[in-house]
Amino acid sequence: MTVFRYKSPSKTHSKNGFDEGYALSLDQRLTDLVRSVVEELVKEGREPFRPGDVVGRLREQNQPMGTWEVRGALSRLEADGVIVLDPATAAWRMAQARSRKAG
Repeated sequence: MTVFRYKSPSKTHSKNGFDEGYALSLDQRLTDLVRSVVEELVKEGREPFRPGDVVGRLREQNQPMGTWEVRGALSRLEADGVIVLDPATAAWRMAQARSRKAG
């Protein structure tokens, strides 16, 4: 599984030992987790995928999330141009490289 790590550009730490400067929202952390699971599923050839596929994989990894939390993360990934929804099948796919937003 891909783990997204966020590091402070400075070597300074606060009194409690946490890096200062990068406060990552819970939504962003959950979205990053869902993205890593989606990438795993696609590598395994499980595309298109549905929220239930992601929920099941997270449960297998002992990191359960609710279906609506996963659905919200998928919507954020869609807004970022990472994945696209096929409205006819209600299944998601990775976006084509050329249609992904730069960032």
